[in-house]
Amino acid sequence: MPSVDEDPNVRRAAFDLYVALHCLADSQSLGLVITSARDKIPGDIHDALTQLDRCRDMLSPGHPDLVHMAQEVVFTWEEHRTDRLAQLMTLLDELAAIAGSSLPLQLPPTS
Repeated sequence: MPSVDEDPNVRRAAFDLYVALHCLADSQSLGLVITSARDKIPGDIHDALTQLDRCRDMLSPGHPDLVHMAQEVVFTWEEHRTDRLAQLMTLLDELAAIAGSSLPLQLPPTS
């Protein structure tokens, strides 16, 4: 398990990716995963991919395995219907460890 990163930019990137993947997990648990854009609003998977693209350069040097794991989980979302949430939870735990104190105690509720 990774520990809190010293670089605040890495912690912020981990937090941003954590939030996007948390929303994906939230949607999965409610059975409402939106896989494509609707009415110009990006879907959950598109949002996770966008955050992954934004955070990759910051996270890759210190956490290349984590970036690879995130890519695998999101890219193969549709293929792993039975175990994707379990894979995502492991990833969320690692991102939370890197983000450290920048992670809020509780994310705001989603609607």
